[in-house]
Amino acid sequence: MTGTKKCTKCGVEKLLNKDNFYAHNDRGGKFRAACKTCCNSYLRQYKQTGSFKEYKRNHSLNNRAKLNAYTKKSRDKAKRLVFQHYSGATIPFCKCCGTTVPEFLTLDHVNNDGAADRKQKRRTGSQLCEVLVKEKFPSGFQILCYNCNCSKNKDSFCPGHKKFLG
Repeated sequence: MTGTKKCTKCGVEKLLNKDNFYAHNDRGGKFRAACKTCCNSYLRQYKQTGSFKEYKRNHSLNNRAKLNAYTKKSRDKAKRLVFQHYSGATIPFCKCCGTTVPEFLTLDHVNNDGAADRKQKRRTGSQLCEVLVKEKFPSGFQILCYNCNCSKNKDSFCPGHKKFLG
């Protein structure tokens, strides 16, 4: 689209493009009546009022179950992606003993630097899985069942399977 458009708030004539006007997602490529500068100014003022803060608080309280379900679904998806990637299969498994029971599987730091990693970056559990997905699965992690992971901490040897881990 080419041409110009006059902002309904400030009255300034501006080029009609995505740099100056927000697009309506549901209106087939049409642009909003107010320019981006005016929209942003209005939103800043609106967010400072008590009505927005009250709306946000009420929205969270009224939709708690829905928000919790969305959060759980998002975290479960991140965990599934991480476990599939680090085990190298669509059905995650323990690198040591091969168990595939999801409730038993854990994410392990290969170099035993998990405590330092948690202290430095303050990420644990589902947060760690979300970060690993965002960072495109960095090296240094593996999937182990809880038993193998616990025995790894003792001389990097899993006595149940007579294997060295790490």
